[in-house]
Amino acid sequence: MQKRLLGTSKVQITPILMGTWQAGKRMWVGVEDADSIKTIRAAYEAGITTVDTAEVYGEGHSEQIVAEALSDVRTHVEYATKVFANHLKYEQVIEACERSLTNLKTDYIDLYQIHWPSGAFNSEIVPIEETMSALNLLKEQGKIRAIGVSNFSHAQLAEAASYGRIDSSQPPYSLFWRQVEQDVLPYCIENNISILAYSSLAQGLLTGKFAHGHKFDLADNRAKNKLFQGENFERAQQALQQLRPIALLHNCTLAQLALAWLIAQPQTNAIAYYQQTVAASPSPLTKVQAQLNHLRILIEDQRVAEIQTLLPLIESQIDQLPLSRASIYAQVNFSQSLAKVKNGILHASSHNYYSGFSTKDSAVLLARAIQQSRSLGDKRTEAYALKSLGGLYEETKQWAEAQDLSRKGLALAQSSNAPEIIYTLEWQLGRLLRAQKDINGAIAAYDAAVETLQSLRRDLVANKDVVNQDVQFNFRNSVEPIYRESVELLLKSQEGKSPNEKILEKARERIEALQLAELNDFFQEACLQGQTATGDRRATLGLAGAAVRAGARSTIAWLWQIDDKSTAMFVSAFYRELKSGKITKAEAVHRAQLELLKHPNYKAPGFWSAYVLIGNWL
Repeated sequence: MQKRLLGTSKVQITPILMGTWQAGKRMWVGVEDADSIKTIRAAYEAGITTVDTAEVYGEGHSEQIVAEALSDVRTHVEYATKVFANHLKYEQVIEACERSLTNLKTDYIDLYQIHWPSGAFNSEIVPIEETMSALNLLKEQGKIRAIGVSNFSHAQLAEAASYGRIDSSQPPYSLFWRQVEQDVLPYCIENNISILAYSSLAQGLLTGKFAHGHKFDLADNRAKNKLFQGENFERAQQALQQLRPIALLHNCTLAQLALAWLIAQPQTNAIAYYQQTVAASPSPLTKVQAQLNHLRILIEDQRVAEIQTLLPLIESQIDQLPLSRASIYAQVNFSQSLAKVKNGILHASSHNYYSGFSTKDSAVLLARAIQQSRSLGDKRTEAYALKSLGGLYEETKQWAEAQDLSRKGLALAQSSNAPEIIYTLEWQLGRLLRAQKDINGAIAAYDAAVETLQSLRRDLVANKDVVNQDVQFNFRNSVEPIYRESVELLLKSQEGKSPNEKILEKARERIEALQLAELNDFFQEACLQGQTATGDRRATLGLAGAAVRAGARSTIAWLWQIDDKSTAMFVSAFYRELKSGKITKAEAVHRAQLELLKHPNYKAPGFWSAYVLIGNWL
């Protein structure tokens, strides 16, 4: 399992941690030490090397069980434990740490956390400065490697961070508990503090094992948990009912789905990485490239205030860059991002936060990029700038100008052997021809785009340096629509005619060509090397891929939003076909798609062509 850095520390942790509250036995029923040891060891052998415990879990018993399970592999695991709210005075922190070191049979703790802020559970109020002073000393002595907090609010976390480096925050976070997204998470993103979610399965509720009428033993802490009572429990059951079809579609359990959702959340370390790059890099170009990637994430998340701050900073720095291919690409990419802001967020928001640019100004930027490319004699870069300017004219429905620019760009890209630009220009021509009702011309352009894209993928397997690393790739925006729109055009050409079997077969083959799992590596390699944070997969597999990573052997993904009724029909048909005989999952998907295609309400490709099988096809 690939590890991730904890905050800014040198501690590396697994994306899934092993929680051991139950191993302490207190407040839980039916827990045996042998079972706890076996479970912790099984987690380690499955690749989960980071274990979270606390001194309060059974008054140290959980820590002792962790040591019993993992002492022989201590150098291969990471221990995270906590000091409780009643031990936050200076000497108490030191003594609590020593007890935990003894319980864990180790001479250092990888992550030592304040379990609850002082005052919790009627504990004595202790100034956070005093607690942090003790923790800083332990860190200086090498007894702990990193400091974290748990159950802290934004204000409490910020105050603690003023007295020393905090590398993690551990809040309750799951599909049912999402308050952290409004409170602590933004601060953590800004300050590169890792989020360690606890109760990610809502104390078992998200497993779906606790149905209506379930009664917990009175000694079980969940017997008094409001989530398992009254209206809250009923609402949770209703939510689980809505989640079950999704889990079924992805061929995974509810628990795997819940964990996959957490894993698939936006990679919060990406923004911090870009900010660190800007602060540390001596290269003005590297700073701008990092800021452009930062801006891309802000635009995706529609974070208006931060976009407002970043746009003028990028603008001023781009103007100062020495002329080069990379600086021209940065200028074009900035113009593209700016167009997304003006056409998307600005129109959808009441904030008039950055009115310094208009569409005309974006065109001026791109025209300048074209002239600079010509001065360098760089046809590839000129083609990229022409494509972007043609796209801008496309948005304003200036079809003739857009088509002329696109054709000029395509000729240049073909003469300079730039397939990553060629396919986008072919696609752009296809859109323009379709807008002008030239369906046959549009189909030819889309065919060329698909062929170029498939060739490009094969070339990447053989030579990973073939793609210009300055071109921005995004599967959701730059590849998936080509296949989908191409299929729509093929079927549209058959309207009012007798079905042409060759055209329908071509449409089916085109859908099968869109194998999301195969394209994942393509777009990972096409990201900006050196400016992309490791593990940022938001533009590739998403929840479906995360389900596979969480343990599902295979899953069915959909490439765009689908009608619920047609989805239910597809899922039913898929499993019916799968159970009917000895056929592969891939064939069952194909047959289920054909069933939708035959239905009068769902014969449009938007209903049946969205599904792809990821993982094991057999």
